[in-house]
Amino acid sequence: MKFIKNLFISTLLVLGIAGASLPLIQPAFAVVNPQEQACIGTGGTWTGSECTGNTATDDLPTIIQTIINVILFIIGAAAVIMIIIGGITYTTSGGDAAAVKKAKDTILYAVIGLVVAFLAFAIVNWVIGSLGSTAPTAAPAKSGVDSGSSATTCETPAPGRTTCV
Repeated sequence: MKFIKNLFISTLLVLGIAGASLPLIQPAFAVVNPQEQACIGTGGTWTGSECTGNTATDDLPTIIQTIINVILFIIGAAAVIMIIIGGITYTTSGGDAAAVKKAKDTILYAVIGLVVAFLAFAIVNWVIGSLGSTAPTAAPAKSGVDSGSSATTCETPAPGRTTCV
């Protein structure tokens, strides 16, 4: 009973100190508009209420890579949790041979799962990266005389074109 009382008092003390210190914590970042940041991050121009000029879209390999990476993250997190559970089981086994074997097996299988998740992550990202982008890329900006045109300076190709015209 004394242990529970001490645990309860310690918990209240920690929560009280944490609660009292909350007003002292100040954010170290500016307030930003998430829509504005998303627009700028995808190549658009934020005009105050709408995003214009945003033509960036994710292609299929990028979407597949993102989905697989999220699934592999969840698998990796589950493996780490199983390692922790195995460690707790091992610690609380009290010398029971069956409990020790169960804990060791849990840790072993979780480590194997973690290694498989890391390898799958590396393989997926390598394969998607080696496929590359199928979208045409713009040619480097050139200046001077284009064939068949008067002397002009071309800094960027026209939209949808890979060369200056």
